[in-house]
Amino acid sequence: MKRMNLRLDFETCHDKKGDTYVKRHLEEICGEILTSLDSGTIKSIILTGGLTRKEGSVIRYGKRIEVFSDYDLLVLVDKVTYKIRKQLRNVSTRLTKEFSREGLPSHVDIAPISIQALSNMKARMFTLELKEYGKSLYGEDHREYMPDLKAEDIQQEDSLRMLHNRIAGVLEYFDPGIFLWKERKDESLAKFLLYHIAKNLIDLGSSLLSFEKMYVCTYRERVEVLKERFEKFNISEKYLPLPEIVEEWTEFKLNPDIEGLLKERGYGNPDYEDMIELGKELWFEHVGYVEALWKYEVQKRYNTEETDISKLIDVYFESNNTLREQLAGCYRYVVKKPADFPFHSLVSGCLKSVKGSALVPSVYSLSNLIFFYAPIMLEQNTFPQESSFIKYVKKLPIHSLLKRDKNQVWDSARIDAVHLWHMFVC
Repeated sequence: MKRMNLRLDFETCHDKKGDTYVKRHLEEICGEILTSLDSGTIKSIILTGGLTRKEGSVIRYGKRIEVFSDYDLLVLVDKVTYKIRKQLRNVSTRLTKEFSREGLPSHVDIAPISIQALSNMKARMFTLELKEYGKSLYGEDHREYMPDLKAEDIQQEDSLRMLHNRIAGVLEYFDPGIFLWKERKDESLAKFLLYHIAKNLIDLGSSLLSFEKMYVCTYRERVEVLKERFEKFNISEKYLPLPEIVEEWTEFKLNPDIEGLLKERGYGNPDYEDMIELGKELWFEHVGYVEALWKYEVQKRYNTEETDISKLIDVYFESNNTLREQLAGCYRYVVKKPADFPFHSLVSGCLKSVKGSALVPSVYSLSNLIFFYAPIMLEQNTFPQESSFIKYVKKLPIHSLLKRDKNQVWDSARIDAVHLWHMFVC
């Protein structure tokens, strides 16, 4: 491993031993990056996300530590090439698997970015956070070249994009074979589902504040702004008591206490089975909260009074299924494709995209249908919007669906939609 001179003079979380543990991981990640890329290629390694703001999520069980926050890093280079992208993707995958073998649910996400792209970043929540809180671990700090942007500059599409990504992300962890049919056990997945539900509920506040041009970068700041301003928004408190939700789950994310959460929810002697039941309970509960905000933003963004979920998804898709998105979908299929993505699926995806099924809006629309109709489909074993579901399946290169068992159709679609989201969207 190459000699490093890393800057780690900041706190990643509220737990001192957890902070030390996280920084050992950061040293390992940076070492792998520096070993994998050619000498002189790297200008800077930048840490992003909650770990930069002392808002990392760490649980300590005696001497054992679990990190729930992802390790999100940007590697600054003069020019992003396919080779660099592939090398960093391999590092991300290898380290994620290595941490998983240690029993950690954290993901490692390392992305290359050019100096020019850094200086031309668009007004998004991520850009504001990176500019204010990003930490340059290695090399020079080039954030001074980033544009000076404000919350007022963020477009409403970014707020919806956050909701769509959170929906697709939480689908990955709600495996019905574990939480409903109980065919197998996975304690790490059960814990990670709780963490991602908390993240989703917190980011309902993030999305709304961004949508209304009031975004602030830290979790605690968002809680305070929501308390002050929420009543000014035309959202029913009955269906979405957002300030209380965001405050409750912000505390959980910053100081995760699963045993305490179980007891608070009425599980007297917390064990694995109780955690599974709580995960299922919270998952179905939070679908309703996400739906309420998603409807509000789609109705306001696209100026529609439609209330039916499947029709609103169609409104979103048609509004975003532009020629530009269709061509961008082809680009994503070709440039971002992993080595294990079948060639015939690549060709199929490109053809579907240029014929009017833009990749990203199609993936988001399918994920939304799967997410919003899960309570009805999985609890009542019916699927009232099957025609809409199949319509969006056919817009994507998916080949493992259409089984007779309705539950298996839902789970197959969940797996495929999440797979496509990971490969081509996030």
